[in-house]
Amino acid sequence: MMKKGKTSLIGPFSPPYNGDGVKNDFLKAGFGEMLSQPFECVDTIYRGQGRMRFVAHLVAVLWRSNQIILSLNKWGRMVIIPLCCLMSVLRKKKVVLFVIGGSYDLQLKGLNLLARSVYVLLLNGLNGVLGESYRLVDGLRKIGVRHASVIYNPRIDSGHRWSLTEDSRNKIVFVSRVTPSKGIFELMDAIALLCGLRKRDYQLHIFGPIDPECEREFFKRVELHPTWYLYRGVVQPQQVQEVISRFHLLALPTFHYGEGLPGVLVEAGFAGMPMVMTRFNSLDEYFKENESAGFVECHDVDALAGKLDDVLLSDSLATHIGKGAQEVTAPFHLQRVMNDVRIFLLSKGWVFDAF
Repeated sequence: MMKKGKTSLIGPFSPPYNGDGVKNDFLKAGFGEMLSQPFECVDTIYRGQGRMRFVAHLVAVLWRSNQIILSLNKWGRMVIIPLCCLMSVLRKKKVVLFVIGGSYDLQLKGLNLLARSVYVLLLNGLNGVLGESYRLVDGLRKIGVRHASVIYNPRIDSGHRWSLTEDSRNKIVFVSRVTPSKGIFELMDAIALLCGLRKRDYQLHIFGPIDPECEREFFKRVELHPTWYLYRGVVQPQQVQEVISRFHLLALPTFHYGEGLPGVLVEAGFAGMPMVMTRFNSLDEYFKENESAGFVECHDVDALAGKLDDVLLSDSLATHIGKGAQEVTAPFHLQRVMNDVRIFLLSKGWVFDAF
């Protein structure tokens, strides 16, 4: 068995409040509860502390750690995984690539044959490659990654619960990056169809950072119909569940290439909130039509408008979907995920005082 040594968590942390940063904030909290000894966290986002100093600190932590949790973005994986593998030749280390989501298998398929073969060889030198969906893990195994396993991305349940009130009725909420691939314009078109042609009294409340490429078009629409669309700014990660639980319905018609399971869907599930989303990537692996979510195909504005209308007009369907979503997302609670992580790491010979 490996001797007790230093454990480190390497990856980007918030801010900015994007998927990788928020995920790693939760992982940091989870490992903090799990371990009796302090562990080192290295933020892979350069924050102006001097590039040589930044790189030297990262390399030093990787060198002195013999148990390393990597939770990286695309570019971090390309650089740090080979570095860890090189160091492991000189000094014994246990390394796990933690909870990758979205389309990582497709990213690897996009490499040329030589680069992909080398990269898969490096991944097979790790203790494990943990993906958040069975579709992703199956895709990784098909290209030769032997140690791929399913572990969910953890979230913290704030305890806020959805309840339909007169104040929340007919108010739809979107929480994500405001960018075309998240389906924001399809959603706005669906609201225009419902409010303009069908004379529904609906409102779309939008939270999230706005990509510069679509800022002009987005605000043009908001200014044209200020009673249909309300931009509410950016919500802090620890407040997402509380904020969204005040609305009638969460909508996320995403077709973002790298989409895994957006954290806002998990937190909506914790709250027992009805959701409408696109049947995209692995989303229908978790949620089922009219049982834990309402589904539409990507880019189908008419279908999106119809599904929103169905859920908003039926209190019983909204409540049923919300209860189903709560059951689906129960395994994503931080304590349950970290227990799965503990079992997995111990099976790989990791050593922690707290175990």
